[in-house]
Amino acid sequence: FFMLDSGHTNVSTLVANWNLSTHILKGNVTEMPVYNRRIRIISLTVIFAIALVGNSTVLHKICCGKSKKRKIDFLITNLALADVCVSVMTLLSQIIWEVLEDEWLAGDLACRVFKIFQVFGLIASSNIIAIIALERHHVIVHPLESPLPAKLLASLGWLAALLLSIPQAFVFKVIQAKDKAKCLSVFANLPTWHFQVYIIYGSITAFFLPFCILCVAYTRILWTIWRKEQPVEIGYEESRCADPKYLRRPVKITATNSSIPRAKIKTLKMTLVIIILFIICGLPYFIIEMKVAFGSSTHLDEVVTAVLGIFVVTNSAVNPYVYLFFKTNNVLLRKLLAYPWRKVEQSAGATTTPAFAARSAQSSPY
Repeated sequence: FFMLDSGHTNVSTLVANWNLSTHILKGNVTEMPVYNRRIRIISLTVIFAIALVGNSTVLHKICCGKSKKRKIDFLITNLALADVCVSVMTLLSQIIWEVLEDEWLAGDLACRVFKIFQVFGLIASSNIIAIIALERHHVIVHPLESPLPAKLLASLGWLAALLLSIPQAFVFKVIQAKDKAKCLSVFANLPTWHFQVYIIYGSITAFFLPFCILCVAYTRILWTIWRKEQPVEIGYEESRCADPKYLRRPVKITATNSSIPRAKIKTLKMTLVIIILFIICGLPYFIIEMKVAFGSSTHLDEVVTAVLGIFVVTNSAVNPYVYLFFKTNNVLLRKLLAYPWRKVEQSAGATTTPAFAARSAQSSPY
């Protein structure tokens, strides 16, 4: 996942940046079919446009809006900036490189710097998502304590992303291949274990470390919410007068019966969706990458990795629209995103028999 080598048949390297197939490890350089290159350019251009428009809209809404700025807004701003870096430094640069058919026109220093910044945005986005989870964890689990220093944490996240991207400068260099210069990795002339160590390093820093932070933080958040929302026991005399159907009703996290304010619940839902998308987009890809690095690579592995690799950068394109869904009054956007679920509910309701519907209405406590 740390590299974009043009000389192998794994399409995902052109959208995920850190992959290296066994073809390069063996020193074999093969050209991709022309139609594959066209598909890659079109796919990357579409994702780039969606990501740039969405993140620019989020930045404009937060920075130019008149509403009071909160810590979560500051962190979402940093996430949008990180996703813009992914759009420009990773996607746009890769589109240009694809149009040039992988030929590197700049010098060796530019090649190394180019690779650093291609990975920088991806790590920064992962770090900011982990920081958002830590901030929500602190707000829910320790509501009476002093808030976390969001600006300091965000600065550390950006600095860590830059430092963790520096190894790219030692992995890539300009290599002459078929009478033209290319910016390729150095693993072709090294033992396989060098590549395996590098894959482990890239997987941990870009995904698995933030993934562990997210799992721990949101496990504690959900446990805290579950404990706060437990029903209160009532006395014997009160229980005799109470209606059993009300006592057995499940507790919902809403503003009317929750000890957590509505605004916190809404923000928690938004950040939870962002985190779930981060896991869905990254986890399958990194699992298959580890499999390929430490096992044999088949054609099916390359196809699967090519598909999953697209989702890694797609995460930066969907993040801003999650924020817009939860934080704006854009009725059109909310209707557009809710339309598939509404059709499912209508289909399910159409299959309900009149007698069953009547019994449900009579037994409903609402």
